[in-house]
Amino acid sequence: MMIVDLVDETDLKEGLIGIGVPIQLDDSLEQVKEAVVAWQAHSQAHAIELKKICTELNSPTVTLLPEVTELVMAFMSL
Repeated sequence: MMIVDLVDETDLKEGLIGIGVPIQLDDSLEQVKEAVVAWQAHSQAHAIELKKICTELNSPTVTLLPEVTELVMAFMSL
């Protein structure tokens, strides 16, 4: 049996909150995207943290819901 991590919107938000992005769990994905763009622009350290979490989420052992995949891809292009 193969075990797969499934990352949903809440998991993504919790991860972003964990690295210091100023969002709430009830924020829409559009609000999250806007907050992440503004947050990572403030510091090179923030950009590095964002890249790290996105890289972890792009692991072959992690399955992302489509809306999460779209957002992670947008973050990777920042």
